[in-house]
Amino acid sequence: GFKPTFELRKADKDYSFRISYGDYSSVASSSDQIFGGGINNTINWVKKTPEFLFEWNDKPLGSLPWKYRFSALIGQWTDSTKTSWHHDYLLYFTRNPIYLDKKKTWVWSNGVGLQQLRESYDGSVQNSYRYNTTLSKRLTPKITVWTAYNYTNNNTSAFAYNSISVGQEWVNGIYIQLDKKTGISYANSHDITNGRTYENYYTLYRNMHCWNTYFQYQEKAKKWVWNLTVVRF
Repeated sequence: GFKPTFELRKADKDYSFRISYGDYSSVASSSDQIFGGGINNTINWVKKTPEFLFEWNDKPLGSLPWKYRFSALIGQWTDSTKTSWHHDYLLYFTRNPIYLDKKKTWVWSNGVGLQQLRESYDGSVQNSYRYNTTLSKRLTPKITVWTAYNYTNNNTSAFAYNSISVGQEWVNGIYIQLDKKTGISYANSHDITNGRTYENYYTLYRNMHCWNTYFQYQEKAKKWVWNLTVVRF
């Protein structure tokens, strides 16, 4: 059951490039775990043989208070039923944070983007529009609450791996910093289209100097997730 992965990365100020090979599961990043994000909460595997990713880092959009980024991913993906050359192109715009009070305790963030997915095995082309908005409030130096709305107009995908399960999602949550290295959070993801709770996330975060880790319980899926990341060698 051991599934290794291999990656070669090149990171620069303006761009990054990555080659990946191996078996990958659809596990959201730590920031997605805090703010929800509608990532499929079941474990789905895909084998990349290989995958190439190019990312153009955030750049100012002229003199406007917006930034943009672009990514292009091409890889041969294989799951339990099919093999396909998977293409994923994303152009995303983010607005600089809007502070609603002088102490900057109220923060409003917005993003909008276009994504295109292509699959070689059936010749399909899927275009999606995304919009995300988040309003957060720092109640105390250690406690932050937030509410967010995430929208994707076309969230169907040939692969379940890293798919967006909720087309219209409302997320509410709270984060509490217990001490310098430990924090906990709770987030409720609500599926607006179907009028139901998609998931409740309970998460414990811990910084261990050279390592970051979190333990998370997903109530609806009745699943525990443990993530351990090397920060530095």
